[in-house]
Amino acid sequence: MYMGKEVVDLSIVVVNYNTKELLRNCLHSIFEEKGISCEIFVIDNASTDGSRRMVEQEFPQVRLLKNGENLGFAAANNQGIRASKGTYILLLNSDTVVLDGALEKMVRFADLHPEIGVLGCQLLDEKGRKIVSSQDRFPSCVMVLLGLLGMPIFFWKTFPGFHYPGKDFFNPKRDDLPCEVAWVSGAALMLRMKALNEIGFLDENFFMYYEDTDICYRFNKKGWKIYFFPQAEITHYYGKSEQRISQRVEWTLESRYYFFQKCYGRKEVLKLWLISLLGYPISIVLFSIIYVVLPSRRKQLQSLIKSQYYSLKWHIKLIASKILS
Repeated sequence: MYMGKEVVDLSIVVVNYNTKELLRNCLHSIFEEKGISCEIFVIDNASTDGSRRMVEQEFPQVRLLKNGENLGFAAANNQGIRASKGTYILLLNSDTVVLDGALEKMVRFADLHPEIGVLGCQLLDEKGRKIVSSQDRFPSCVMVLLGLLGMPIFFWKTFPGFHYPGKDFFNPKRDDLPCEVAWVSGAALMLRMKALNEIGFLDENFFMYYEDTDICYRFNKKGWKIYFFPQAEITHYYGKSEQRISQRVEWTLESRYYFFQKCYGRKEVLKLWLISLLGYPISIVLFSIIYVVLPSRRKQLQSLIKSQYYSLKWHIKLIASKILS
C-alpha cells in the first residue's frame, strides 16, 4: 500500500464506536493490501473503550478524527468524505476484515467501468459463508410484509430448496459474476468521488441504517450504475459492533420511515404503518409457534421474537405520542 500522494486511488473511511479489537483487525487487513494508493480515515464517535489511543499508538499513518459525541453513521462518514482526496471513497465498517486484495480488485474493476457510481463486494460471515450483500429491488411495503410474515427466515433457513412468492426479494440469485443491482450493503460501499460530488453526500437525517439504500437510490435516479462485484470478498462480523436490540430496532424503524417518506411519499408511509401495525402481532405469533415446533432454532428465534416485540412496542408508543400531543 502506498500512502502520502496528493491524489490517491482510494480513500477509506472507517467509522468507529467502541469496537477497539474489531477496528484493530480491520486496519491490519487494510494495510496488507497492495497495488493501490490509499489514505485511511478513522472517524471515532466518542468511544470510551480505548479505541482512539490504540489507533494513535499502533496506526500513526491513519488520520484520526475525534468526535465529542456519537454523531451517527452518516454524519461521521461525511466527515471522512469531506477530507478525502481519492478517486474513490470506500465506506468500510469497523467490524470487517479485507481479504485477498479485495480493495485493488474493486478499484481496477471500477476503473474499467466509468458508468459505475457505486460498487459493492461479496460479504462473508465469520465462518466464511456468503452473506446477502446486495438486492435487486429497493425496499417496499411488499418486502416489509413478506419479512413480517417470517417467510425469509423460516423457509430460507429451514428449507433452502423451497421456493415461495417473494423469496428472491431477500435471497437474490447470483452467478458469481459482476452484475447491476438496486443497492449494495453499506458495510463495504465504494463510491466514485466524481459521482458523489454530483449526487451529494450521505443524508445525515439517517442516524444509522438505510443511508446506504438511500444513496444508491439517488445514484440510480441520476443514471449512475450500482454494481455487485463478488470477486472481491470482505469478512463482516455482523452484529458484533451493534447496540442492544431495542436501540437497533429504534434506529432501524426511524430510518425506514424516513426513507419511505423521502423517496416514496406520504401514501406509502401510511401503507407501511398499516402493514406494520397488523403484521408485527402476526409475526410474533408465527415465530412463537415455530419456536415451539423447532427446538433447534430457538436461539435465533428468541432474538427474532424480541426484535419483533420491540418493533411493535415502538409503533404503539409512537401512536400514543401522536394521540396525546
